[in-house]
Amino acid sequence: MPLTPERLVLYLGLLLLAILAAGAAIIVLRAGLPYPYPTGPAFFIRLFDLDAERNLPTWFSSNLLLINAALLGLCGATYTTGRLSWWSLAAIFLLLSLDESASIHEAAGRFASRSLGIGGGQTQFWVVLALPVIALLGAVYWRFLTRLPARTRRLSILAGAVYISGAVGVEAIGWLQSNTTEASPTVYSWLAFLEEATEMTGQLIFTFTLLDALRRSGVSIRFGPPRDTGSAP
Repeated sequence: MPLTPERLVLYLGLLLLAILAAGAAIIVLRAGLPYPYPTGPAFFIRLFDLDAERNLPTWFSSNLLLINAALLGLCGATYTTGRLSWWSLAAIFLLLSLDESASIHEAAGRFASRSLGIGGGQTQFWVVLALPVIALLGAVYWRFLTRLPARTRRLSILAGAVYISGAVGVEAIGWLQSNTTEASPTVYSWLAFLEEATEMTGQLIFTFTLLDALRRSGVSIRFGPPRDTGSAP
């Protein structure tokens, strides 16, 4: 059975739910274990911890960004208007996928914090750097966004709002919480869970948005063997 775009989004959504369920279970498990964790639980905590890097949640999030980069590139090859915007967005998402895997933004935040003597070298300082970048990108792509079909525009705004609310908004709340005198590791873990959940949900909404836009423009995407177009002569 060919894997249609609808099934792809459904399967990715189910995989996302499984990753989030495992991440929530890890938080509950970790709260009841002594530190350092026993070898067996430590392996699963490292594998499914949404606040860790180079594990299954990171792999899934990075690949979602990569899928969206490919779909944006396909939109650039399909649409005759706004082609430069589609291709530049594809490049941005490709960089975001690389960043998700390599944690470049966290390293940049730590470097900027130490260089400026603010924040004590905390990785979350990247949030301060991200705000002007987001504002600049919004200004650059606003005209392009307003020219999109209404359905694609609304879904794109929804996806962006969900993604940014997690990547920047919840991250900032977690940063503030971790610097309070009554900081709770469990509360921080749940905030990190919420951050990653909203990021990946926003990405998945954008995947659906792009697939929906391509289908409405007449592009048919199928994953699998080609359809039988008739009997051989």
